Amino acid sequence: MNNLYHGQYIGIFRYSGTLFTLMLNADTDRPGVGIGYINTAENESFIYECFEVFEVNKVINGKAKRSIPLEVLHGIKNKTEIQDNSIYEFKLDRSTDRHSLTASDQNPENIEFIDCLSESAEHEATSLDSWQDYKDFVSNMYSRDRAAVFRGVSRKSFKLRTSFHRLGRTNLERYRHEDLPVFGDLAETIGGVNVGNENGAMWAYAQHHGFPTPLLDWSESAYVAAYFALSDRLNSIEDEEPARIYILSGSYVLEHSPQFLNLSETAPRINIFKPKSKGNQRLIFQRGLFLISNVIDIESYLMKVSTNKQQGVSPLTIVDIPASEARRAIADLAFMGTHAMSLFPGLDGATKFAMNKQFFKP
Repeated sequence: MNNLYHGQYIGIFRYSGTLFTLMLNADTDRPGVGIGYINTAENESFIYECFEVFEVNKVINGKAKRSIPLEVLHGIKNKTEIQDNSIYEFKLDRSTDRHSLTASDQNPENIEFIDCLSESAEHEATSLDSWQDYKDFVSNMYSRDRAAVFRGVSRKSFKLRTSFHRLGRTNLERYRHEDLPVFGDLAETIGGVNVGNENGAMWAYAQHHGFPTPLLDWSESAYVAAYFALSDRLNSIEDEEPARIYILSGSYVLEHSPQFLNLSETAPRINIFKPKSKGNQRLIFQRGLFLISNVIDIESYLMKVSTNKQQGVSPLTIVDIPASEARRAIADLAFMGTHAMSLFPGLDGATKFAMNKQFFKP
């Protein structure tokens, strides 16, 4: 029985001496139909509409057609002038460590597998024993890297994955043209806000109001991240699963913060950007910024592709804090000026601050 394919595959291949990256995306709610991107080191990009895609025993088969309208949409100008709408059959075999790719119009012997960038891998975390250990860790880290950014999650099992990707979606072409306009119309009609799409402002506004986006919230403050990691653990301090802080190195942030954000990336990308606040006060108070990704498994991708790969240094650091430290940490953070009332302006934040103070004392 043929199983329609859904998910994401990212691999690096060499064809006739040229390295290229293949990214195949298909949504869970629309399996068997997707989009494929091929990018070369020379910045040539090719976009394919994929259909009749199915997977059996880690072998993906399907058909593809060059998508000329999408190429025009992205403003891509290839070195080759051939505009070919022919249908190609392809086969991607992942059943062994040496993946193989064959296409009906290519000699399979000329395609050499280099690496898979979408295989899941767990990053090693530093386990701390106490809240004081975390403060010492942050103090030492700031002396080395003041440009690092932070993300706190309440459980270590919560992976680095955007709300868009957690829904089983991968096709950002579909998201841009089918999903986001619906929210944009509601924002303008009901919210009275027209943020447009300047530097990702619409995406940030959607994220703020709970609409799925390919964004992840981060903070320039290690203590704001700690608040988000531990505030939801105040009533589960006996749970053995620790809270987690993700730290992205300043060198990665500086190198991957483009001046102009391209929301139509055809190659796998994990970038950092800070949009204009435009009515989003929380972004200011939380010292917030966003990671934008077209990659599902951000953690694994960062482990394999980093600015310091030659030195074997990952741009990502992970720190775990015991949930039993939550009440002590939240009380200490409040004393330092980081609490619900300072992070969430308005009555909701003030109420949560009062609740934490009155009911979850150390």
